[in-house]
Parts: sequence; C-alpha cells; structure tokens
Amino acid sequence: MTYQFNLIDEKWIPCLLPGGRREEYGIRDALLKAAKISEISDHSPLVTAALHRLLLAILHTVFGPRSVDEWAALWHRGWDERRLMSYLDDERVHERFDLFHPQRPFCQVAGVSSRGASPATRLARELASPANAVLLFDHGGKDVLTAAEAARCLLAYQSYAPGGSQSRESAEFSSAKAAPLVNAALLLVKGSDLRRTLLLNLHWYCPDEAEPFSGAGADRPAWEAAAPPGDVVRAPLGYLDLLTWQSRRVRLLPEAGEGGQAVVSRAIILRGEQFEKGFSLHEKETMVAFKKNVKAGPGADPWPAVALQPERALWRDSLSLLESVAEQRSRPKMLDWLRYLVAEGHLAIADTLPLEVFGCVPDQANVVLWRHERLPVPTSYLSNPALVALLRESLQMAAGAASALVTAQWQLACLLAKPNAHSETDPRRLPPRARVKGLYIILRGEQFEKGFSLHEKETMVAFKKNVKAGPGADPWPAVALQPERALWRDSLSLLESVAEQRSRPKMLDWLRYLVAEGHLAIADTLPLEVFGCVPDQANVVLWRHERLPVPTSYLSNPALVALLRESLQMAAGAASALVTAQWQLACLLAKPNAHSETDPRRLPPRARVKGLYAGLGAPRSYWAALEAPFHQHMQRLATHYLAAEDGQADKTREDLDAWRRAARRAARAAYDEMAATLQYSERTARATALAENALRYRLNRSLPREPMTIEEETDEPTETVLAD
Repeated sequence: MTYQFNLIDEKWIPCLLPGGRREEYGIRDALLKAAKISEISDHSPLVTAALHRLLLAILHTVFGPRSVDEWAALWHRGWDERRLMSYLDDERVHERFDLFHPQRPFCQVAGVSSRGASPATRLARELASPANAVLLFDHGGKDVLTAAEAARCLLAYQSYAPGGSQSRESAEFSSAKAAPLVNAALLLVKGSDLRRTLLLNLHWYCPDEAEPFSGAGADRPAWEAAAPPGDVVRAPLGYLDLLTWQSRRVRLLPEAGEGGQAVVSRAIILRGEQFEKGFSLHEKETMVAFKKNVKAGPGADPWPAVALQPERALWRDSLSLLESVAEQRSRPKMLDWLRYLVAEGHLAIADTLPLEVFGCVPDQANVVLWRHERLPVPTSYLSNPALVALLRESLQMAAGAASALVTAQWQLACLLAKPNAHSETDPRRLPPRARVKGLYIILRGEQFEKGFSLHEKETMVAFKKNVKAGPGADPWPAVALQPERALWRDSLSLLESVAEQRSRPKMLDWLRYLVAEGHLAIADTLPLEVFGCVPDQANVVLWRHERLPVPTSYLSNPALVALLRESLQMAAGAASALVTAQWQLACLLAKPNAHSETDPRRLPPRARVKGLYAGLGAPRSYWAALEAPFHQHMQRLATHYLAAEDGQADKTREDLDAWRRAARRAARAAYDEMAATLQYSERTARATALAENALRYRLNRSLPREPMTIEEETDEPTETVLAD
C-alpha cells in the first residue's frame, strides 16, 4: 500500500497563535500566515530549532537575499507570495517534500533494505531511546508516530543525531559521527511574530561573494540534490547544503493506523553524509558561537562550537555569544549581520534583543538532556566594545568570588576530615584526599526542629508514609521528583489519599469541596503544573517543570482512581517483564552459556553483567513511550466512567484492555529498539532471541488477560530466566 504525506500541504508544524491557541500548519500556510503566527513551538527544543532552519533554507533558496537592499525589501514589504508559491508548487520540488514518496522521500533514502529496522522512536533520541540516559526535562515518547510526528522527529534527527552505532547488519556501517548541531548551542533571534523571527535570522546569502561562506561546489538544499544522500565524506557545498545536511540515511516504514492514516513504528537508520576529518563549522555556521581550542590535536576541530553544559547556566558564557576576539572566540555571525543592518539604518531593533538558545547535551551515543534558554540582551552590546568590556569585568568578578568560595569549601572539608589539618607545610598532618573530596557541606541558616514534618501543613505538596522512618526522621516525606522517573508514574500520590499510606495535596481537597458545594465550576480537565528540583547533597543536579492534565472527576471518585491504580499496576508489570528480559540478555552477552541457575560456575561475573545491563537501558525507553498514551488513557477512563454513571454502556474494561495492549506493545518495542543497537553476530542473535522469549513469557504472566497471538503463546521460556 502506498501512502502520501506532503509537508508543503499537510499539517505538521506546531505553531502558537496570538491568544495562546495552538495550531499545526504545512510549510505553505506557515509561510503565508507567518505574520499572524506568534512562534513555532514544539515540546522538543531540537524540533523547534530544526523547523526554523528548514523554513530558513526555503526562504534562502527563493529570496537570497543577495544584498542588503534585498533583505531590507523583505523586512519592510514582506516576501513575494507568488514567487514563493511558484517555487513550492513546482512539480519537481513539490514531490520532494512527500514524506513517503516511493523514489525520493523527504530527507530519506528509498533504496535501502528494511532488514534490521529500528523502532521509529529512535529518531526521537532526545525523548526516548534505550541507548540514552533519561532526559532531565522531558519524558515524552510513543511507540508509534503519526506522519506529522515522524516528520518532525526525522528533521531534528538529521541535525541532532548523536554519534555511535547506526546499523547492526554490517560492521562497515557500524558507526557514525555526531550530526552537525549535537555539540552546539544554537542561537535564534526572536521577533514579534514568525515572519520577523525568520527574517531576523535570514543571513545575507550570496555564494558569489562567499556569504555566509564559500562552499565546495554549486550550493543547493537537500531536496534539490540530483541523488539521495550516500555514505560519503565531504564538505558542504554551501550554506543551503549545511542547513539541510543529511547526516543519516533514513527510511521511514509507514503502515496503516486507525482510520487508514499512515503511521510509523519502524525506520531504517544508517550512516549518511559525514564531514571530512578536521572540518570546522567555524565561520560557516551563522547561528552558533565558537571558542578557539589551542590544544586541539591533529584532526581535531580547532574551533569547537560553544555547547550547553548540564551544570553551567548560559549567562556565564554570555561573552561567547556577544563578543568576538581574534584567535580566542567568535560570536554567531548572525549577530554581526544584525549589527550591520542596524548601523546602516535598515533595521531598528528594540532596546532589548530577545535571544533564544536551543541545544542538547550528549554523552557519547546518548542525549542526556535538551535545553531551551532565553537570554534578553540589550542591543547596545552588539556594537559597543567598551560596554562588553564592563560585562567581561562583571563576569570576572563573579568567577573570582566563586574561586574564593571553592577554596573555602575545600579548606572546610579538610578541617572536617582532620581538625588539625591547617598546615600545608607538613603533609603528614593532611587528611586523605579521598576523604576530603567525599565531604560536602553547606552552612545552615534557620532549620526545622528535628522530626518536624510538612505533612498536613503544606497545601501544595503530596506526601507518602515512610514506615521505616527512624528516630528523628520525617515519617511523612514529600513526594519528590526523581531524575529517571516521569511524574505520571506517581499520579496516584497526587490524586489519592489513603490513610497511613499517602496524602494528596490539601489544595486538591479544597478544590473538590468548593466544586461539591457549588461555589466553583472547574472545566472537565484540571491543568496541573508541577515544579521542583533534584538535589544531590549540596548540589542541584536538575530542575523540572512538568504538566499533568487531570480530569476533575478523579478528585471525587475513588472507584475511578482505583481503575487508574490498576492501569499503573499493569504498566509496572510489563516493566518488570522487560527488566527481567534485559537482565537475561546482559547475562547471555557477558557469557553466552550463562542460562542455567543450577550451576553457579556457569554464571558470568555479576559486575560485568551489571555494566552491560546499565548500558542497554530498555526500561527508560519503555516508560517514556507510555507517557503520551497514559494521558490519553487517563482521559478516556474518566469519560467512560462518567458515561457509565449516567446509564450508558460501561467501556472502562475496554479501556483497561486497550491500555494493557499498549503496555505490552511498549515493552516489546523497547526490547526491539534495545536489540537493534547491538552489533549483529550469531552470539547476539541467539542471546536476543532467548531474552525475547523470556519477555513474552513474563508478559503473559504479568498481564494474563491479554489475548495472545499464536506466536506469543508459550508456557515457559526456552531457557530458565536468570534472576537479578
């Protein structure tokens, strides 16, 4: 069956309209209505950045601008819609934007084998992948992507794919370099609407004058290339080629979803176009700042991009974004272009320039977090070196105070480790360095008295009973955010109070009472927002802002909450089956014959198994893939429960069956994605087959009411499952 989804016409670009309403548009409408669109806004900053670069590539292709005057005409009069539509409606161009075109699918390669296909969620590496550490600020993900979601993920993946293994079918294609923007903090200048945002980031484009840079050939965007991307090493032909760089050869494998609409659950992902060794984006990429690396070795990039860092706020690197210093650092070329436009009188910018920065933090083949930061900058910093010098002095003051604080903290740790360790002249009096490094303490201000609990006092926090609390410990600690646990998994703690077990926020009890008394009418869905941070001793390792839309019926219907509890138990059961299968796979990879518990001599070293197990990471992908379906299931349960109370047919059991199937599919998809990351060999094939059989067996045990297909039916796994 053939499918079509043309990105020019279909709705897939998420836009925010004035008044806060969200709408999806195709490329045509997004550009024609740009003046009436506030911004492009996807839940993933990587997708948001990639969408802007795609639209910029189209505008550059059609309009240049090849001179300052051409840019000024676009700014004051807008772009020529007829000229733009003439380009997009050109038959050859239009068909190249078909996501599922049989010969030239958009940003893909048609002529690749479907052997070794990965789950499509691998394209959303910043959201969910068994190879990734869990993200700090988002936990979205699905096992099946709609065509619109697949298009967005594909576009972002070409720019933000981490390096590492791409195919397990052949060692020849086993590894690829990271995509161009993985290690870069990408800067976007924000306008009052989408049209102005795009124009403020539309750099002078004139290849004849080497603007923004001189490429390696006749420049063109990826969709105008004569042939699909290959597994080649080359330099960009020019700025259009760079904006649409195809770092991976991908093929989406569409299938029929509900209503016959195309969905994507699998994709082929292979190494694509790679930069030459030693190639640098410096003086080519217009939206990124760079720092000189004086210690760069042979083949290394002497000008790496300024990157986001997990424990370093962007403002500390503001000099890199605002100041260029010869042989030291280079600010984004886009800011130099804007400074020139202002100086020439072609552009008048408000006193403050709203800069937005997008990026991710990779860890080898993992994406450990993504980030979207805002940095409002007075425009005077673009053209006043003396003002920037004052800012530099301010940052040096902050760094000096930080250095003094670090020194004092180290001395305090030394004194705590060994009170007489105040002399550096006698090394025998110094404490062991490891002990000093292990001590971490902060000076305290006012403290709660020992044993004090916020339970039944704080109205905006949920609590759980700690039956093992010792003397002086809080018997009712607050429900806290956890780095590797999405909030929805703890939704019962927010929605249900159980005597001597857990207590939901008192604010929800108050709202329930107001509704019951007729003093307050709340919409069908209550938009809850949760804020918090995760500490590590004296450090804050992450902060988080999560949204949990909750039907108000959950506040006053214990039976409905009981159905939600059953749903979460199903999800936990499938997760347990997946964890067991992953452990067995790690054992078999560590020692192929380690499938017997009766002979401990055949078991591999536990430390080695634990290392392999931690690297596989399927449960992270599983839980992430269930988040969006959980919100939908939560809403359907409430709708059907209330309908049954009104005398209609009770469909809640059907909802639970559908959720059970979703949990099983997510577990199987997470396992398949985990297996796809392994280099193919007879050994890994056998190990993955045995562990997969164990997964099926335990899924059938933990979710017994799930109707089984013939291939899933089994009484026991072919090998005894190793216990953790």
